[in-house]
Amino acid sequence: MLNQTVVASFDPEVNWTYEAGYKSSLFGGRVLADVAIFYIDWTDIVIPQTFEEIDGVPLGLPVALSTNAGDATVKGTEVSLQAALTDELTLQVGGSWSDANYEEAKITTFATWPSFYPDGDVSGNALLRQSEWQGNASLTWRHPVTPVWAFYTRGDALYQSEQFVGADNESEIPARTTVNLRLGLDSDTFQVELWTENLFDEDAPTGAFRDVYFNNTPNGTTSAPGDFFAWRMSVSQPRRTTYGVTAS
Repeated sequence: MLNQTVVASFDPEVNWTYEAGYKSSLFGGRVLADVAIFYIDWTDIVIPQTFEEIDGVPLGLPVALSTNAGDATVKGTEVSLQAALTDELTLQVGGSWSDANYEEAKITTFATWPSFYPDGDVSGNALLRQSEWQGNASLTWRHPVTPVWAFYTRGDALYQSEQFVGADNESEIPARTTVNLRLGLDSDTFQVELWTENLFDEDAPTGAFRDVYFNNTPNGTTSAPGDFFAWRMSVSQPRRTTYGVTAS
């Protein structure tokens, strides 16, 4: 039994972001365009680690600590466009691409299970929770039906490519596309709207993280020395097709 307290601290992360962009109004203001490119220099990234010993002192059970263990660069571009196609029809589209990778990073945890990364070096891996591609589009039609009331309908589509759950890049959240639809009547005072979200019942998870749950082991006990530690993946599930009526 180790009769001592392990205290660990980490330094602040440092993030320098550089961005250049261009905005333009075309065709008498009927089209608005926005383009940007960016570069991020990110150092001393905090990565949770699992240690079985510190400074040569065995801990008995693995201990999770956060340490400065990575540097990364992110570069990419973002584009958005809004266009009044007619007096009643408006289109909005946007998208982004990013290349987000660790320049240098190490996960000490893999010293325990070296079959994935024998030396724990995950340099070159993609950053967690970063989609390479994202996009969105919406189309709105608005038509006056009386001098006071107007009818409108709007469809939205949102896309994001797959994301890695951790710096090890051993698990990922799959790509997902969500479509929403709204129909309504409104005036300066009142609004009635029929809506549906996730129209096509996209079921891809929205997020995940790895944690420890000792009840995953037999009889709720901790694993014996040499056994695989009681990791699990906690997953956030999406809200499936939802619909309703809102009046305000």
